[in-house]
Amino acid sequence: MKLFLNDVSISSQAQNFEQAKKIIQEMIIAFSHAKSVASEKKGYITKSLKNKYITHDMTIHDIIFKLDAKNSDEEKLRKLMIEVLMKRPHCEDKHININDTIEDKLKTCLKETCFDDASSSVCGSLVISAKGWTFSDTTNIEIKSSIYGIKKIMNYSSLSDIDKILRKYEHNEKHQKETRFLNGEEASAMDLSDSEAQIALCNGILIGKRIYSFFKGNWYQFHPHDSNISLYHGFRLKCLTENNLDHSLAKKIHSSFSGIDYGQVDSNYL
Repeated sequence: MKLFLNDVSISSQAQNFEQAKKIIQEMIIAFSHAKSVASEKKGYITKSLKNKYITHDMTIHDIIFKLDAKNSDEEKLRKLMIEVLMKRPHCEDKHININDTIEDKLKTCLKETCFDDASSSVCGSLVISAKGWTFSDTTNIEIKSSIYGIKKIMNYSSLSDIDKILRKYEHNEKHQKETRFLNGEEASAMDLSDSEAQIALCNGILIGKRIYSFFKGNWYQFHPHDSNISLYHGFRLKCLTENNLDHSLAKKIHSSFSGIDYGQVDSNYL
């Protein structure tokens, strides 16, 4: 999935400088943490983000340069804010023609926002939103684009939210030694090291409860541990079978990525 900092969520919600500082800090920490699940391990911002009002009379730019450079903690935060809020790669506007439209369920025009670019992603999108925004507590936002149709965009606002979607690999002995048949699928022994399996898992496609990943010329299938849906074990598939709907979907989705590092993908958000 592609990762974006949600400029729309900066909506004059803070009452004062201290509250604004806290909202921005939580948002950029979550954003930085989320890069581990993102396509090419990077995130995007809009060019106008720094000029968005976080209070009724202070922009993000104002907050950054109001931080006390003589205070070590505030100086660290100032440098982090500059790095994340002013130096990240910029979103690309997709709805550039006068008749192009993109809007949310409230009919809000989203041209030249992060959603303009997020709606075009073939591997899905995740936006990190500031707390206090109308949709801060909504886990997904539905967008209607005249170019890309109706898209669901994953939406989170905190570090704890991101932790919930992080995939962690843990080997399982039953998949380490021999070929097995599981629900009609021929599952070869896991031939990846734990570190390689983690990479494959974090670049896999979630379909239902299973994750399919094409890694080093082979397909791998991962299952969540029964007691923890964030922990996965897995094995190498001999091949994808034509009469398996999940296999066919995984192959179709993967073929649309054109070989890029696409990060974690959830088929529900494509």
